[in-house]
Amino acid sequence: MGGVFQRQKSKDTTQKYPAPRTSRSQLFDFAPSSLVDLPEESRKMSVIGIDLGTQSCYVATARSGGIELILNDYSMRDTPSAVAFHEKNRSMGVAARNNLVGNLTSTVYNFKRLLGKNFNDAAVQEELKYLSYKVHETNGGGVGITTTYLGKETEFVPEQICGMLLGKLKAISEADLKIPVTDCVISVPAYYTDVERRALLAAAQIAGLNVLRLMNDTTAVALSYGLYSQELPEGDQPPLNVVFLDVGYCSTQLASVAYNKGKFKVLNTVTDPDLGGRNLDYALVQHFAEEFRGKYKIDVLSNKRATIRLRDECEKLKKMMSSIANEIPLNIECFMNDKDVSGKMKREDFEVLIADYLQRTETRMREMLDSLKGAEVHRVEIVGAGVRVPAIKALVKKVFGIDPTTSLNQDEAVARGCAIQCAILSPTVKVKDFAIGDVCPYGIELRWPADRASQAGALEVFPRNHAIPFAKVVTFNRSEPFQLEACYSAAAGAPKDSSWIGKFRILDVKATPGEISTKVRIKSRIGLNGLFSVTNAYREEVVLVEEDAATVQIQPMETDEAVAAAGKDGESQERPDSSKMDTDEPQENPEKQKKTKKQSKQIELRIEAEYREYPAKTIQAFIEQENEMSSQDKAEKEKAHARNALEEYIYEARDKVNGDHADYVAESDREKFSTLLREAEDWLYSDGEDQPKSSYSAKLHDLQSHGAPITARYKEAQERPHLFQEMSRYMQLTRKAVDAFEAGDEKLAHIDAKDMDKVIKTVDEKQRWLDEKMNAQSKRALHLEPVVAIAQIKKEKEEMERLVNPILNKPKPKPVPKPEPPKEEPKTADAGDAGMDTDAPMD
Repeated sequence: MGGVFQRQKSKDTTQKYPAPRTSRSQLFDFAPSSLVDLPEESRKMSVIGIDLGTQSCYVATARSGGIELILNDYSMRDTPSAVAFHEKNRSMGVAARNNLVGNLTSTVYNFKRLLGKNFNDAAVQEELKYLSYKVHETNGGGVGITTTYLGKETEFVPEQICGMLLGKLKAISEADLKIPVTDCVISVPAYYTDVERRALLAAAQIAGLNVLRLMNDTTAVALSYGLYSQELPEGDQPPLNVVFLDVGYCSTQLASVAYNKGKFKVLNTVTDPDLGGRNLDYALVQHFAEEFRGKYKIDVLSNKRATIRLRDECEKLKKMMSSIANEIPLNIECFMNDKDVSGKMKREDFEVLIADYLQRTETRMREMLDSLKGAEVHRVEIVGAGVRVPAIKALVKKVFGIDPTTSLNQDEAVARGCAIQCAILSPTVKVKDFAIGDVCPYGIELRWPADRASQAGALEVFPRNHAIPFAKVVTFNRSEPFQLEACYSAAAGAPKDSSWIGKFRILDVKATPGEISTKVRIKSRIGLNGLFSVTNAYREEVVLVEEDAATVQIQPMETDEAVAAAGKDGESQERPDSSKMDTDEPQENPEKQKKTKKQSKQIELRIEAEYREYPAKTIQAFIEQENEMSSQDKAEKEKAHARNALEEYIYEARDKVNGDHADYVAESDREKFSTLLREAEDWLYSDGEDQPKSSYSAKLHDLQSHGAPITARYKEAQERPHLFQEMSRYMQLTRKAVDAFEAGDEKLAHIDAKDMDKVIKTVDEKQRWLDEKMNAQSKRALHLEPVVAIAQIKKEKEEMERLVNPILNKPKPKPVPKPEPPKEEPKTADAGDAGMDTDAPMD
């Protein structure tokens, strides 16, 4: 990002985990009952994880009780990490990668390796030999990319290109989920520095994405493994130690993870940013380039297009050698100078060719094994496309003494883990309880320059592989504002060109009255995204308070751990207790003298922070430029659809007017229509090659006005006989019901005779109408307008049904129940038998 700084207030923006959720039989539960109290927009919250790879990307989502991969617009699970620029628009993903050879200088790839770096960075200079597009140094020292867009040279930065690809992945997700997508979790290599992580967050902001968390690749794999595992130790049992080996396109990452039921903790990470499957491809490229130099007298490496074609073929050869031990041929037609080339390679020869690569990989594995300090490794899980090479699996067996396992999908494990993390952070999804403990890949130290009161110094606040998120407090003795710089520790293996993190100026510092300095406490933090920040600072001031007065309320700053620096600076200085002090002031009335004591008070200090990141105005300008380019892409897409619709109609109408629809158009009309179609076709492939959308739409509308009547007559002729038959069948059934009524059918006896006369009259009228129309239509030529339209037939039938159905379907009246005969009451002989009240008076 090349020396572009933004001065801003430092604040803690770290995401925090939500409260633990109730475990379910399924991993994820989208229960509607849990969304009752949520706003409508939260109920439609997206849950996606993005594996942003150097070569290709994967997008996963949590739904239907599990994790699913989202297919792109080519129905593929992976989307190439490429963005191509053309004369009228852009293409991204599959379309850009497929056209790479034909659009070398304006197709941008491998841009993930350029994020946040300076042009003079050694990693950037090494990367240039793999790129076919123009890369230059910007005014601020960053990386600039020059392409041809809309017919002119246009400059972009890697963050913009990355934002374009993320926007494409966002559109793919929205098309699949049918809801707007904003919240997501994106994977990053574990070795990414602070500035690279900030650059990726800027790219996501350009794409309109809200990143809930940047998750290390290996941590995402570990989460995907642990959540589905059914054999994690419980209680006080020793943890299950699993080493994950991720061999990607450009890098190799290892992580050791300790699992217990419902949680895991990353113990250590070992990474090599320049050791991946690409090394194997280019080892083959170098081999065949040298072979072709002597065999065909061509210099492959001097031609970018030929180099990329050879690299693609070598990648295919490498994949075939992973499963086939026999010798495999390599053939390329019209490779260079119209020459066809061929070669061959055997797996054993390939392993000899990549001996240096295998040695470096073994060294990284042994670094991981040594870092475990004798702890047992129970499993080694391998992921990434590069682990399919048998030699890599053999190295795992050699170093760790156990066979590697492949229980996870090697290509999709990272995206699935990111989707699980997004589900954990989402309020709309209930997830099985699972605690995640990650580490920082490099040690971080604070440095301060010499001033009048102290000498220059440094303090390592967070050592390598320290747990994150985490906060620490450092104490300084200062009498005036001072400055701190955060850098990666040189001994931690951080890239030398990307060791600087940020600069922090602590303001409003002054000595305590009566003292030469004051204690200044600085709280620093590493958040979930792996970003370092100085969140707040305060100084301590001693004040006199009366013992019988109200106690001064002091809110201590929350800390996770206090760190004392070596030497005078940064050391916690304790002073003797002087709360009891004698006063020299005269005392007029000793009995009324109130006792006083000293008490420490915390005073917040202002912090000015600088990071290597783009200012908000620059990001906003990038967003506006992206919106303009997206509108241009949309307009070109709509224009292409309009042109394709016109072209499709021309061919379709021509086939029909001379085929199925031939009888439904007069000869003169057919000739006229055919002429119009031919003229439209000639225009389309000449002057109409590049016209506004409105021109294609107008041409299509004009042709449809001539072709629509022909198509309508054809459709009418196909459907009319069926409607005539239905109407005749209905009238036939109605006449049977009338005959049954006249025959005295008891089922119809309740229908009034006058109503039945209406039915007979209606049926007779419709029968005459139907016979008349059928006879007239049978004599009508097919290319003429029909005597009666389908809509009229349906209308006549509906009118008949509306009158007939209520009469014939009239329900029978319910029978009137006969009155029951009165019951005879039994005669009684005396009052007692009649049930008279014995207490009643008697005459």
